[in-house]
Amino acid sequence: MKLLAGLILVAGTAIGPPIDDPLMHFSWWGYVVVAALYTMVVFRGDLSREGPFILTKENARTPFAISCIHVTFLALLLWAARVTPYILPLLPRWMTDRIHARGINLTIADALFILATVAMNQIERRWLFVDSQADISGPENSTSQPSMTKRK
Repeated sequence: MKLLAGLILVAGTAIGPPIDDPLMHFSWWGYVVVAALYTMVVFRGDLSREGPFILTKENARTPFAISCIHVTFLALLLWAARVTPYILPLLPRWMTDRIHARGINLTIADALFILATVAMNQIERRWLFVDSQADISGPENSTSQPSMTKRK
């Protein structure tokens, strides 16, 4: 039994990790940088005093709700960044060819990813801020109001 375990161990170290092991050269630093930059862009109004101020009392959302919404969008962004290298080989060549124009070195797929990130940022900012002074229930219909007259 020990001989078999020793042979498996030697064979495993001789073979090494699988060739297409996705975590073989995985680095979290790129994802940390992307998450930090995206968070700074989302909360740029609070950082630069421009508004709307998401992290103030003017916002009707609780800090926990703000954190949950932001973590959800961050997870979506980081998932897309993780899956993109696996999707790129499946795309047509014209989407993955580099365009060299005016010092910009991008592919159409890169541009679409950047546009999707900007759109996601705008959607998140609209979800994060709810004015505490505004009525969030929407316009009320006069027929939905209870009658104030006394019944006999």
